[in-house]
Order: sequence, then C-alpha cells, then structure tokens
Amino acid sequence: MTNKDKKRLQALMGKVFPRYREYPIYSMIPALDSDEDRVVVSMLITGDDMMLQDFKADTEGRADVETICYTEKNEHGVGKDLVIRIDFFYPTGNPTFKAVIYGDLLDLQKDFVKALSKVNELVVWVADKKRKVLNVMELDWDYIAHKPVLEQFL
Repeated sequence: MTNKDKKRLQALMGKVFPRYREYPIYSMIPALDSDEDRVVVSMLITGDDMMLQDFKADTEGRADVETICYTEKNEHGVGKDLVIRIDFFYPTGNPTFKAVIYGDLLDLQKDFVKALSKVNELVVWVADKKRKVLNVMELDWDYIAHKPVLEQFL
C-alpha cells in the first residue's frame, strides 16, 4: 500500500467511523453507511502490535475467515444483544474479534440487521493503536446462513 493509498484510506476511515479515535483499543466497532443506492456494513478492528501481528504477517491475503452470529442477554434487561464474531485463521495464528449491537438500542439494532440482510460483504478495517489504517478487507457475508439468528431482530 502506497503512502497515497494510506492517506486516502485514513480519510475514508474518518468518514465511515467519525469517532474512531474515541473507540477503545482491542475492539471491533460496527458502522453503517447507506444512501438510496447502496448499503455498506463496516467493522473497525483496533489493536496493538501483539494483537495485530497475524494481520501484519499476512502479505498475501491467505487467511480463512468465519463469521458467527449469536445472541446474548442484554445487561439492562432490554431486548437481546446481537453479537457478530469474526474468526481469522492465519498460518501464524487465529485472532478473533466480536462486535456487540446492544438490545437497548432497539431502532439502531433493527437498522443494522436490515442492512445485514441487504449486503453480500462486510468491509473490515484494521487499525493500530495509533488508529492508523493497516489494512482494509472485504469479507463475504452470507445472510441466509445467519438468518435464524438475525430474523429475531426484525
């Protein structure tokens, strides 16, 4: 990735995740971007060098990826939390990240699930502890495979 590409991606990340500097390190944060013609579901993974070593070591895009959706009890007793977990399987290790769409954010949660029903891929951003973009990946998303969990929220 050239310096020009990095600057362009850094600026784009700021538009997709306007508060990215406020997100905790060691997290995966979801975001929606949509207009009349398209919907994009993105996830921002942030971590330190140790946590991101497998991403950095992969120069050929050789990871297998598995996405898993499940529900958890909401700690405030409002609805259910939707959890999206992404497991990466690299030759050097298997980092796992999860994003929680909280049940007490009912409208936002419903909007997020509707968006997941319209997309075929997730855009995953990987940033270091200084919030500099290391990588952007497009991962296949199979709504049908996750439908039994997701339709509970529609």
